[in-house]
Amino acid sequence: MLVEYFIDHYGKNVGKKFRKISAGTLELLQAYDWPGNIRELQNVVERAVVLSDGDTFYVDESWLQWEAPQISRSTAFLPTMLRQEKK
Repeated sequence: MLVEYFIDHYGKNVGKKFRKISAGTLELLQAYDWPGNIRELQNVVERAVVLSDGDTFYVDESWLQWEAPQISRSTAFLPTMLRQEKK
């Protein structure tokens, strides 16, 4: 329901009307964890509205590739280093 609202909202802004959402897109959106919450969803839908051709809304799978940030070696041992400094 929320995705449909955003599609309609952003579609009106750019003069597009979508008749359907691709089945793969629905599955992709439902399976994704959305670490950026509603703002991330808004951004993905807005981008897809602009880039979708025709009357079918779709989201490119590569837009939802989220990777956990890598912890550098220097910060990984920060708690240990702080404890040593206190001694």
